[in-house]
Amino acid sequence: MTTFLIPDDVSFECQQCGMCCRQKWTIPLNDSVKELWKDAKMLAVFPDVEQRFGPFDSPPFQHKLLKDHCGKCTFLTDQNTCAIHARVDREHKPANCILFPYHFVR
Repeated sequence: MTTFLIPDDVSFECQQCGMCCRQKWTIPLNDSVKELWKDAKMLAVFPDVEQRFGPFDSPPFQHKLLKDHCGKCTFLTDQNTCAIHARVDREHKPANCILFPYHFVR
């Protein structure tokens, strides 16, 4: 397992612009997120959750979050906040969403 260290003085405060949830960003999901989303807590709020992800072939990711016809995440609210974070909890968000704007490259 690879360990990532982020210095203590590095921080980001969400400005609720919603750009992290729009257009060019692909949000990959692995099987563990897919399984987490099948739990009672998530399904109680989003019974259609399985229709919100599709196939993605980029190991170790097998799935990706789908976007609507305008290119935005289906969990983005009209107030530019994450519905998963607000209505379920932070731990149910995909890792890329939790870490944004930071990302890892090979």
